Amino acid sequence: MDIWLELQGDGYAVGQLAADFGANLGVGQSKVEDALMKVLACVGYFNLSGKISVVLGLPYLSQEQFDPEKEQITSLLRSPHVMSYRGEFVAVEIERVWVMPEGFGSLIWSEAQDKKASSPDFPSLSIAVVDIGHQTTDFLMVDRFRFARGASRSEDFAMSQFYQQVAAQIPGADSQSMSLIEALHRPDGERFFRPRGL
Repeated sequence: MDIWLELQGDGYAVGQLAADFGANLGVGQSKVEDALMKVLACVGYFNLSGKISVVLGLPYLSQEQFDPEKEQITSLLRSPHVMSYRGEFVAVEIERVWVMPEGFGSLIWSEAQDKKASSPDFPSLSIAVVDIGHQTTDFLMVDRFRFARGASRSEDFAMSQFYQQVAAQIPGADSQSMSLIEALHRPDGERFFRPRGL
């Protein structure tokens, strides 16, 4: 998606447009750093305006890391924001911000799906969630939809390391290249590639 916006006199590119300009995927940086731009890009993309609420996920590396980042992202987002999204004026007021450990959203999404007779009853179970993302792998223990802090954690190891390993095998490859990542996610049987020009 080619997304651009202007906020307080500064311009931002998001998604494929940012990659075209040479931006990286932010591997290794705190997710708080780009949170405002990503949320506002979503606001523009989904044509939201007025008063809204936002739910975000953050890695749960430790309680000492999670709580300050949660407070930081909440104070950053909660307020009125005025921007230009793709040249159009947008005003939005983020009234509420909920921050949950990454991986918890996968459980909520699963619970919200249409139920079949064989579907598990998540609110009455103790379960483990393993969510492999781009920067972290999140291991959550959830007891009847209550997050178990002492038994849950995120690890700084995920798909980005896999992309680095693949890129290391290809001369001149960039592990954050959207083309490389797209190629690695092609369906089975469509993953054979040769360098351009051969």
